[in-house]
Amino acid sequence: FPANIAPPERVEIALPFSVNGIGTSVCPSIGDTKWPTGTQADSDGFECFIFIGIPVIPYASVHTFLWNGTQYQKIPIRWSWKSILCLYARYWLGYAILFLGVALMILSLFFIKGMDHSLWTAVQLFSLGAGVALVSALTFTILGYIDHRTRCIRRALGQHALGSSDPADWTSHTLRSIRPARDQFGTDTYAAAVEPLLRQEHFSGAMWAARLCAAVEDPVEGERLTDQILDHASFQESLQEVGKNGEYWLEMMGAATEPRVQQP
Repeated sequence: FPANIAPPERVEIALPFSVNGIGTSVCPSIGDTKWPTGTQADSDGFECFIFIGIPVIPYASVHTFLWNGTQYQKIPIRWSWKSILCLYARYWLGYAILFLGVALMILSLFFIKGMDHSLWTAVQLFSLGAGVALVSALTFTILGYIDHRTRCIRRALGQHALGSSDPADWTSHTLRSIRPARDQFGTDTYAAAVEPLLRQEHFSGAMWAARLCAAVEDPVEGERLTDQILDHASFQESLQEVGKNGEYWLEMMGAATEPRVQQP
């Protein structure tokens, strides 16, 4: 199914610019998906103005892929509150707080001089640093839980002409390049293709149909069908195998051959 998607004109190669952590940079937010062929995970995120490497003001919502050093390819995607909140939580409550916690613990070592009051100060600083670092660890744990569904969807969709992006996040410009359900699946709607493909255990095709349904037909029905795929026992087993070795993707997600679904 990825082969049926014509790449839009707005795939761009980007190179943000910053000096000493001040300037512009792309900051990942959600949907990090690492593939065996890539040097860095595909992800949804934002191009932002940054200060000491921390995002301050996002100005473009993008999906990035095909990283080569500091260069990457990107497509624009829709803005979402979830992505924005995860961005700030990831960098401010995650990385920045972790750095502060580690700095406090290192600073505590300079107060250990054998004197009681200095030792007590060191204990206080170390405890404070450990507590701050614990907040960071808790933040990353919560973000991992929130992002689990998104990453499972990306694993099912696989790599395609637009990285690992989710059709439900594409802009109207990108969605215009998608062929109708009849051309891709042999059904009148994308939604009608999901259950026949799922019965065949063609998980990639079923997920494409569900996400395209969410993008252009019925968002509520598309999300329901997506959850139906994610809850499928065989899909969960396949997902675990792909997680162990991404080279099994074609075999486990049922995409070695392109299925044809007829209208029930």
